[in-house]
Amino acid sequence: MPQKRAGGSTSTYAKSYATKLTTAIKTGTYASESSSWLTGIDINDPVTTTMTWVQQANAHVCDTVFSKSLSYIEDTDLSGAYYTTALPVFEQQITMAGYRLAAWLNLIATGSTGLD
Repeated sequence: MPQKRAGGSTSTYAKSYATKLTTAIKTGTYASESSSWLTGIDINDPVTTTMTWVQQANAHVCDTVFSKSLSYIEDTDLSGAYYTTALPVFEQQITMAGYRLAAWLNLIATGSTGLD
């Protein structure tokens, strides 16, 4: 699904998609909420940090992935209506993951997220 959203599977498409998501963080859709994605980040407690992020992402399993039923997902092509419904969720999750990874790597290297 992310490959479809990006427009293809080459590194050119991936780079273009990453640029689009970066812009969404800096000045677009996610500009007002991205700083909240780092709430609770703690380089000294990676387990709690990771579990917080996992729980937030896992919440979408029930409200998006399995909103109709497991059998619906097993019997449904991941395009059409399902893709349309899931698009904002997976796009936000990909964007959050990249933002959080950047912050985590910055913490390791410099002691600061560098994203404030």
